[in-house]
Amino acid sequence: MFNPSHLFTASALLIILSFINVASIGEVKCPNNYTIRTTLSKLKRHAFCKYDSFVRPVRKHSDTVDVKLRLIIRKIDFDERSDLLKIHSYFAMGWKDYHLVWNKTDFDNIDEIQVISYYLWRPDIDLLTNGDTYNPMYYYYAVCRVYYTGQVNCVPPITHTASCAANLVRWPYDQHTCKLVMGSWTHFGEEINVSLPETPIMFYDYEMNREWDLLSTRAFKETEMNCCEKNETYPTITFQFILQRHSGVYFSTVVVPAIGY
Repeated sequence: MFNPSHLFTASALLIILSFINVASIGEVKCPNNYTIRTTLSKLKRHAFCKYDSFVRPVRKHSDTVDVKLRLIIRKIDFDERSDLLKIHSYFAMGWKDYHLVWNKTDFDNIDEIQVISYYLWRPDIDLLTNGDTYNPMYYYYAVCRVYYTGQVNCVPPITHTASCAANLVRWPYDQHTCKLVMGSWTHFGEEINVSLPETPIMFYDYEMNREWDLLSTRAFKETEMNCCEKNETYPTITFQFILQRHSGVYFSTVVVPAIGY
């Protein structure tokens, strides 16, 4: 049974401690003599001078933050020798931050602002089937849009590297089903839930792979129960890809000569 709480390795802890030191425990404080020159400055002071990026953005502690996940894919690479799948995409995440709600009529009808993700509370969503080194995406610096309703949308460009065991029995006509499994590293589903929008997988300037055809994609949610403690859940989102090798070049250079021999 996968337990996200077991994923805090020593290296991860060092990374987190270093960020805590820089972030001054996550709270943004403004000096008393802070000069407000524009409406946007007034709005940012209102939103962030008492903001703590280490506090889940909910009204009550028992409330759940729902995070919608979407992949906007640009390129797919698969290395069957190393059993690694690489998805180059924009990883879109959206959630509501009740600490960043404002009345737009008080601020010249400004209904959205752009904020570097470093200053925001960020859901610790990452790849649980990681085939590379520990690299939590939520430490990335990305420009996010924050709306007056508290809605936050972040779309960082990222390459996810996942383990995917290759089955070469039917080479060079082989197909492979590879998955990216996403979830929270440290939170139960009652604290951070993950869900899918209406179109969970999209393509933008998609670059075809010279060796692999992308036959199909799908995304789905799964939820497991923790049987041994409370009634916590472990929700995950799976992005599935079925790849098929371009067999033409192998047929002409390998299979046909072998038959002729």
